[in-house]
Amino acid sequence: AKKIEMGKWVKFQYYCCNSKDNKTVNFKTMYDYGDGAGWVEVNKGSHPTPKPYYMDEALYMKESYAWLRMNNEAKGKVGFKNIRIISLKSGDLG
Repeated sequence: AKKIEMGKWVKFQYYCCNSKDNKTVNFKTMYDYGDGAGWVEVNKGSHPTPKPYYMDEALYMKESYAWLRMNNEAKGKVGFKNIRIISLKSGDLG
């Protein structure tokens, strides 16, 4: 990952799904900085010991929500546009 420029839009994709064996939650974050290089993977990992309710899709859909935030020690602001949430099937994120 590289530093995000102030005042410049950056595209991002965040993926989260259960592993094929339904024992971990896998995640991956990708950015497109708008510099012509396309999508760049900036974070990837897994939650190796998820709580049982993380893995129950019906309960997750009933009790869960999505939120976006900015972690920053200094004052700042972040804007979001064109948000889309889609369902992924269990499996590896590649």
